[in-house]
Amino acid sequence: MESTVTNKSFLRSWILVVCVALIVRAAGNIFLPSISYMAADLNVDEAEATSNLNLYYIILAISYIALGPICDRYQKSKLLRLGLLGCIVGCVLSALAPNISILNIGRSIQALSAGVTMLSSQLWISEHSDKKSMMGQLAWFSMVAALAPLLAPVLGGCIADWLSWRYDFWLIVLLSIPVYILALDLKKADVPIGKEQKNITLQSILGNYKEVLLHSPLEKMSFSVQSLYWGQSCFITISSFLFINEMGINATQVGLLNVLFVCGLILGRFPAMYLQKHYSIRVAFVVNSALTLITTVTMLAYYFIYGSHTLVEIILLYSLQCIGFGGLSILGIRNCIVVGKENKGSATGYYHFSNQVFSWLGVAFAQYLYRLDFSSVDIFQWMTGIVLVLSLMGTFFFLRAYSCYKSLIE
Repeated sequence: MESTVTNKSFLRSWILVVCVALIVRAAGNIFLPSISYMAADLNVDEAEATSNLNLYYIILAISYIALGPICDRYQKSKLLRLGLLGCIVGCVLSALAPNISILNIGRSIQALSAGVTMLSSQLWISEHSDKKSMMGQLAWFSMVAALAPLLAPVLGGCIADWLSWRYDFWLIVLLSIPVYILALDLKKADVPIGKEQKNITLQSILGNYKEVLLHSPLEKMSFSVQSLYWGQSCFITISSFLFINEMGINATQVGLLNVLFVCGLILGRFPAMYLQKHYSIRVAFVVNSALTLITTVTMLAYYFIYGSHTLVEIILLYSLQCIGFGGLSILGIRNCIVVGKENKGSATGYYHFSNQVFSWLGVAFAQYLYRLDFSSVDIFQWMTGIVLVLSLMGTFFFLRAYSCYKSLIE
C-alpha cells in the first residue's frame, strides 16, 4: 500500500513538472508564426522585429551558465515555481507592450524563467533515475515537453490571425496561474541534497565550470548539437518571412509546418533510444549524424540543380533533418549529465548555455544578412552550407572524444 501511494505521489509530481516545462516553453514559442504581424503592429522593420529573438537567446544563454551551479545546490521544486512565476510576469509585460522596448523586457524575463525551468526539470528527472534508465526517462520527458513548441505555434498563429498576437501571451498567463498553485505541492517529492547552501561564491562557480570544461569531453561531444541549434535558430528567424512573404502562406499554415518539424524532433528520440539500448551511444550518434548530413547535402544539391528552393522540398528535407536533430539532442542531454558527475547542474547549464550561444549566433547571422538586403531564400542557402561544415566538424570531435572516454560515456 505504501509503495502504491508513493508511486501515485511521484506520478502527480512528474505531471506537474511536465506542465511547468510545457507552459514556460510555450511562452517562448507561441508567437513565432506572428512575428511579421507584431512588426506591423509596433511599426518596426524585419531586422528590429527579429532582434526580439536575438535578445531572448542571449538572456536564455546567460541564465543557463549562471544558474547551472545554483541548480546543483537548491531544491528543484523551488526553482520550478520561481521559473513559472517569472513566466507569468514576462507574459503580462509582453501582452501589454506599447512598443518593441517593453516587449523586449517582457521577453527577457521569459527567457530567464525558461532557463531556470528547463535546468530544474531535467535535473529533477535525473535525480529520480539511474544511469541506465536516464536516457529513456529524459527522452520520454522531452517528448511530452516538446508538445509546447508543437502546439504553441499552431495556437499562436490561429490566435494572431483571428484576434491579435498579444492574446498569445494572455493565454500563457491563463494557463500558468492554476499550475503555479498546484506546484506548491512539488516539494513533497524532492530528493534531499546534502550540499544545499546559501552562500554560492564566484570562486565555487568557476571551479565547477573548470572541472566540467577541462576534465570532461563535454564540449567535443556537444558540437554537433550546437551546429544544429545554430541552423535551427537561423531557420526560425527567417521562417515567417520565408514562408509568408516568399512562398505565399499565412501564419496559421506556418504554425502547422512547425507541428511537422517538431514531430520530426520527437520521432528522432525513438531510434536514438533503440540504438543506445541495443547497440551503443556511438552507433546512435553516427546514425543520427548521418541523417542530418545527408539531408543537408541534398538541400544544397537541390538548389544548385534547380536554382531555387521550393516549399515541398524544404518541408520534406527539413523534417527529415529534424529527426536526426531530435536523436542527437537527447543524446547530448544524457551525455552532459553523465560526464558532469557530481556537477550535473554545471554541466547541464554549460550544455544549454553553449546551445543558446549558437542559437543567438544563428539569429544574428540572419539579421546581418537581412541588413545586407539578402532575400530569405538566399539566407536559407547560406545557412544550409554552414550547417554542413559545422556538422562534419562535430562528428569528428565526437568520435575522437568517444574513443578516449568510452567507459565513462557508456
